[in-house]
Amino acid sequence: MSISMILYVVIAILSLLVLIVNAKEVRKCSPNKWDSVKFILWSPLLFVTFVVIILTLPLGILIQKLLDIILKFKFGDEYCGLVKGTDLTMGCNNWQQSFIKSFFIVEYNKTIATKTFFEYTKELMEKSRGRNVFQNKFFATLDRYFGYLFFKKINVEISDCVRQMPLSENVLDKNELIRVLRRCMFGPLPLDGTALWDIQIGTQNLKWKSNSDPNIEYYPMLIRSHHSIADGASLIKLMKIVFEDETNDENLETDVFANFKPKKMPFIRNFLKMICDFFNIFIMFISAMYITLFLKGHDHNDLHGKPFRNEDFFQFSIDEDGTYFKKVKKIKKLHGNIAFSEILISAYSASLNEYFQTHSSKCPESITLALPIILDYGHLKGVTSGSVETVTVTNNFIFLQMHLPLDVTKYKEYDPKTPSISRLNIIRTVTKNLRSTSQQQFSYILIHLFLGSLPVSVARIFLKTIDSTSAGSFLPGPSKFSYCNGALTISDCLFWLTHIIQIGLAFTSLTFNDRLQMGISCNGQVPEQSHIDEILNNVFKHLNLIEQEFESYFKIE
Repeated sequence: MSISMILYVVIAILSLLVLIVNAKEVRKCSPNKWDSVKFILWSPLLFVTFVVIILTLPLGILIQKLLDIILKFKFGDEYCGLVKGTDLTMGCNNWQQSFIKSFFIVEYNKTIATKTFFEYTKELMEKSRGRNVFQNKFFATLDRYFGYLFFKKINVEISDCVRQMPLSENVLDKNELIRVLRRCMFGPLPLDGTALWDIQIGTQNLKWKSNSDPNIEYYPMLIRSHHSIADGASLIKLMKIVFEDETNDENLETDVFANFKPKKMPFIRNFLKMICDFFNIFIMFISAMYITLFLKGHDHNDLHGKPFRNEDFFQFSIDEDGTYFKKVKKIKKLHGNIAFSEILISAYSASLNEYFQTHSSKCPESITLALPIILDYGHLKGVTSGSVETVTVTNNFIFLQMHLPLDVTKYKEYDPKTPSISRLNIIRTVTKNLRSTSQQQFSYILIHLFLGSLPVSVARIFLKTIDSTSAGSFLPGPSKFSYCNGALTISDCLFWLTHIIQIGLAFTSLTFNDRLQMGISCNGQVPEQSHIDEILNNVFKHLNLIEQEFESYFKIE
């Protein structure tokens, strides 16, 4: 047998082994056993796509490098950098659907304060600009050059972006506050829509939130920021730098996502791990591509696919006494092998299942839940503690698509005696498969490297092929903090996600000050506000049911 023939045989055997390993990975991540057969049939096309991505990626990066040089020469100091990587993926959508909305309730102490809430905030922002807290892209707009997005400096004054919230003729109870916020969310950004952020300050105090001290009043504050600037974790850290007093000693770290804590490794082990990761994604790339792009993100149900509008239905809950934060931590402890976020996802899954059974003629067995995942614990550390000195404002996460079960009765793990615990364990299994290194690596290559190096119109066309019903973001939050020498205190903090990539429904949580602050928003997919209220209320209901089942299981009085 000739050497060339032996080589062909070895290559054929290795290719077969790689195909078998990838087919097993598909089988592990899909409840349908036929998906692994379909994967084998699709494997030639997947391999060709893999080669195209590998060949196109260096070219895209090279073009960006050349454009960077050209734009620096063409615009000089007005040029603030190309929009690339995950920043591009998050920033190439319709501008109305590209805002992260951060909502704060601020405690105003009339005894200490010498100025209004609005005056304090404007003054703080001016001082922060003087200290160069904000990066150049906060004073830039989005422009295009040969199809590529870049940040171009414009004349932005703090007075342009710090504005008063519209007044209401009615008492500002919670329902009226939502109506006022709805008017704020889709209004044009400052400077005829060219600015990329604004802060809207409430001048009417909230009547539904009270304090035993008559000198304490509460005011709302809404911050809108274009997703091309940064992710939610970066923005929270930036707000801590801007608003927190230097004398604030509450630098406590919330024990919520302990699984993010890194293990320090020697250089050699770290180097070997990098090599292993490289070979892992090289071998498992086609199965990760199939799982991400073929098995998920093709939803057809009554909460997805309807046209968007210039208005959101949204709701929030601030967990005043920390009851639900303690409840979730109790469930986490009783289960013993579950993440904080998995408990919330399980309750959300049960709530959506109940919604479809009530309002839809057909309840889907599952939906796709898009999850922005932060892998770098260092990026989270400044959020949960007070030790924030500097922050690089950017989008620092990967995007995973989760196959979220709704009707769990057909799963072999389902036990009708403990339906809520069964759902929790099923969700745990799904998220465990989602943590596979190959899927995370593929997401980074696809979203950050490949799409992030393309012209904006090409990236947008690709993203329009992904159909996920919902998105979910679950962040640890900081402790309560004050500013302006104690005159103002951040009492509550939460956020609503953008509606990018045709995602009409979004669910968020932030563990602010050991309280579970949750938000939900929907664009175009439900007919009225009461439907969103129902989904959020049922999340709380199912958290209660999970707790009750565990108490019954362990016979806790």
